[in-house]
Amino acid sequence: MLRKIKPLSNPKSCVLKGGESSNHPKMTPNNIVLFSMLLLPFFVVHVTSLKCFRCNSNDNPDCFNVRPLAKVDPPTTTPSPKQAATNVTNPSATATTTATPTNSSKQLKEPVPLFLEECSRDEKGREPFCRKMVYTVIQNKHHRVVRECGYEPSPKDCYMADNDFHLEMVCQCRTDGCNGAERTKFGSIAVMTAVVGVLLRLMSN
Repeated sequence: MLRKIKPLSNPKSCVLKGGESSNHPKMTPNNIVLFSMLLLPFFVVHVTSLKCFRCNSNDNPDCFNVRPLAKVDPPTTTPSPKQAATNVTNPSATATTTATPTNSSKQLKEPVPLFLEECSRDEKGREPFCRKMVYTVIQNKHHRVVRECGYEPSPKDCYMADNDFHLEMVCQCRTDGCNGAERTKFGSIAVMTAVVGVLLRLMSN
């Protein structure tokens, strides 16, 4: 006959020799720190800030014509005169000859454009975007360009506002250096500037 095993009335009585408990080792402070360090790389997120041009033409006239971020083309290669002569006499040597790069190191190492700065989140934690504003004073036909980081986006990417004695043309975007000059996003600014010029001429007549 099988005997039923009665459960222990006091679980704490199950203790090994030497005072050690049969449970798993306790988490000491050193173990907790070590465990946290092992898990830390899984929770680290690489964050990159948006880069925008930040300047005011009233403070620096160079703000009128800011160079956009240039895309570096891959280096083109042309055969040297000696290789070209070899290719003419022996066409099969074309596949084995090495080409001489024509792009200079200056093209491969573009300097950081002027006024290009990082835009971090504001005090409210809002994501930044790039903005370009063109002010035109109607009375003296004065123009001013402001490039900055914005935090309150408009429903429209580009719009025009008619305020007291001056016109505002504002465009916004969300890529690095997109508020520079000669961008497709800001192509409408040239059109609006031409319209403003026509209006100023009509008002001056």
